[in-house]
Amino acid sequence: GFQKQGEDKITIQSELERCLMQITCLDRELLCLGAAGRTDAGVHARKQVFHFYTKEPLKDELNFMRACNRLLNEDVRVV
Repeated sequence: GFQKQGEDKITIQSELERCLMQITCLDRELLCLGAAGRTDAGVHARKQVFHFYTKEPLKDELNFMRACNRLLNEDVRVV
């Protein structure tokens, strides 16, 4: 599923937050990651839209996307 479910379960949200915290140096609360919808466990999240906050605008979206994909679990991709 998408939504974070505790510290020990890997979800799309937990993977994105882990990745974004590394890239932006912000904590989870400041990122304020949100999604356009939710998925149940075992259901794909293709074309899921998410948003987050940063202190500075992203300078290069393509490099940001590549950095995310290097850090994310292989089952999660930013496109």
